[in-house]
Amino acid sequence: MPVRAFVLLALGLSAAASTTVTARQTVSSQVGQGRDLTTAAEAPRTGSILGVVTESGTGQPVGDVRVRATGSAVRGSQTAITDEDGRFAFAGLAEGTVTLSASKAGYVGVSYGQSSPRAGRTGTPIAIAAGQSIRDLKFEIPKGGVITGLVFDEKNRPSVGTPVRVMRWTMSTGEPTLASAGSATTDDRGMYRVYGLPPGEYLVSAMPRTQMPAQTVESAALLEMAQRLEQMQVQIQVQGSVITPEAAMEREMVESMAATNRVEVPPVFEGYAPVYYPGTTSVGGAALVPVGVSEEHAGVDFALVRTTLARVEGQVLVPSDGTVSSVQVRLTSLDETVPGVSNPTARAGRDGRFTFNGVAPGRYRATAVATVRIPTGDGGPVVARETRATGSVVVRTATTTERLWATADVVVAGAPVSNVTMSLRPGLTVTGRLDYDGVAPVLPANRRVRVSLTPDGAEARATGAASVNANVEPDGRFTLTGIVPARYRIQNISGVGGGWTLQSAMTGGRDALDFGLDVTPDGAIADLAITLTQKTSSVNGAIQTVMGAPTADYTVIIFPADRRYWAGSASRRIRSARPSTDGQFAFSSLPAGEYRLAAVLDVEYGQWYDPSFLEQLSQASVTVSLAEGQTRTQDIRVAR
Repeated sequence: MPVRAFVLLALGLSAAASTTVTARQTVSSQVGQGRDLTTAAEAPRTGSILGVVTESGTGQPVGDVRVRATGSAVRGSQTAITDEDGRFAFAGLAEGTVTLSASKAGYVGVSYGQSSPRAGRTGTPIAIAAGQSIRDLKFEIPKGGVITGLVFDEKNRPSVGTPVRVMRWTMSTGEPTLASAGSATTDDRGMYRVYGLPPGEYLVSAMPRTQMPAQTVESAALLEMAQRLEQMQVQIQVQGSVITPEAAMEREMVESMAATNRVEVPPVFEGYAPVYYPGTTSVGGAALVPVGVSEEHAGVDFALVRTTLARVEGQVLVPSDGTVSSVQVRLTSLDETVPGVSNPTARAGRDGRFTFNGVAPGRYRATAVATVRIPTGDGGPVVARETRATGSVVVRTATTTERLWATADVVVAGAPVSNVTMSLRPGLTVTGRLDYDGVAPVLPANRRVRVSLTPDGAEARATGAASVNANVEPDGRFTLTGIVPARYRIQNISGVGGGWTLQSAMTGGRDALDFGLDVTPDGAIADLAITLTQKTSSVNGAIQTVMGAPTADYTVIIFPADRRYWAGSASRRIRSARPSTDGQFAFSSLPAGEYRLAAVLDVEYGQWYDPSFLEQLSQASVTVSLAEGQTRTQDIRVAR
């Protein structure tokens, strides 16, 4: 994602007491819905906000805007709809903070105090004192931008009924990811129009519906019946129950319908590949379309790209015991990996065979992941359930679920590929021990402490990796099984409570909490040492102008001084906070270490994970050193 030039601010050290801001503002309740604000405003020790939403640029009030209030001053969330004069209100607010957001079809959704209407900008929490009424709060909402143009086929004819998708780069789990911003379908002129866009830069993609000479047809009812039968077959194999005559008849009917309704797709045919403006099949060759505030960007025209599409088919070799179910096969491009762009998926049949139709030329990796249900065999619970239809009893024994995996590289060059063979392998194992930094808590005998791993990033998810978890034994040992090779993060340790948080997760001399846990096909991990602690470090403070007045126009970012922690996915050592209207900000549960603290204007959400952006911030930041369990107060004084 391109790095924008942001305004970096000079920082000053201080230990001043916080200042309370007095704002000319207003708030809350649901204007136009018959709610009486007078009683709420007179209620002791409760606050209110009264405000008006206007259109950016014109200053005209905007009705039917949905304004949502969240924060510590609100129980859950509240919603108000503006009246014809753009007015809204919230009442009965407790002491705390309120974050307001506004949305309406055709407009850009914004938050109060947002530095710009660009997508991903965070708003300013409004500080509410006990019994405070904020009046005349101004809230602007801009009309959305528009991208419009024409899509043609290879003969310069209008491409009718073609889906067009507008996307933008965002930061998700610490990596640039394409996210959908809107979509449309071309009309009889080949014209599309996507509206309601925040200002920014966008990729425009056409995803043609290729007309195959013959196509596989499966009704939704047929698919539903087939899935039900597959689940039934798994129960028969794993649980040892007997299939009923009714179920046998249903299975025969589905198989007959499948044979009648399926039509063979040609192994090779001419079709269209997904294409990006100005006319390339590669995301790297796509041009960004800039859109200003409420701007209509017309003339974004491009032609479809016709190519030879081929069938890819093969077989996943499954264990002979027949306990495998839900075999999913993914086809991921090796030429261009783009987080946010979905990969085609196929479900293997009972014999393990799978088919992908209409695959464009390129290099791919096929990944198969299968689910296995295995009886625990430990004398676990047995559940008997009587079916209403037949009165028969289905016995369910306790089972555990594991995953098998397999991969194979595939090259498609305009000809069918029919010999892809993958042999499922058992998932890998991660074993380790959970310890406590301090006196271990005494937990109830029936409480289960669990360790969880989550796939880290789009590349890991593309392999079919899924979250895995395991119980921690009384001696602290745990074993995670059925793990598909990928990078994982230790998401949490549940069941401990009492303020215990993750301190470290060491294996091979590296802390997996900072660098992720790489599970490779080469072997298992047997030395994962997880430590929990109740000693957490935090930083709080206030942001002020050079005149000493509180300000909330900036985003405060804290990040490690050590550049090793800048790489990879979202770091636990990199945080952002938007000060409330009284200038207060806070960061909690930070690992001990040396940090840099900076304030910046107009930053997109997640951009603080970009190493090049952090390099810029380093030039205008202050050092904050945190010892284990320490709380530091560090105020910031800013100058433009």
